Amino acid sequence: METPTNPETAPPAEQQLNVVVSRPTDDVVVLHVAGEIDLLTANLLGERVREQFVPENRVLVLDLTGVSFMGSSGLAEIVSASQAEAAKLVLVATNRAVLRPLEATGLLPMLTIYDSVDDAVQGVQTS
Repeated sequence: METPTNPETAPPAEQQLNVVVSRPTDDVVVLHVAGEIDLLTANLLGERVREQFVPENRVLVLDLTGVSFMGSSGLAEIVSASQAEAAKLVLVATNRAVLRPLEATGLLPMLTIYDSVDDAVQGVQTS
């Protein structure tokens, strides 16, 4: 039987969630996210997203292809980011760990989702 993780001994959020920023064009920024997005790490994701809400970023691409778990706290951060007027949010997601929670909560049709970062960057430049 597996012993539950004690929150006091769990690794810090920075070790459970990795967020790397890249800039494919002058007005598009990509956040490549890997790990689990849950109650312990969703705040970190939200902070990284809000850091990118600056005037020169017209579009924020959230690459979730490296996410292995998406909890309700992560969904809340995505909804919050999608409602921000500072930049347009698009997602890159192909894995069940991300798409299933978005579908189950009815969020899937409300978001723009691409299969790859390249498709997302190309798609936002033509819109």
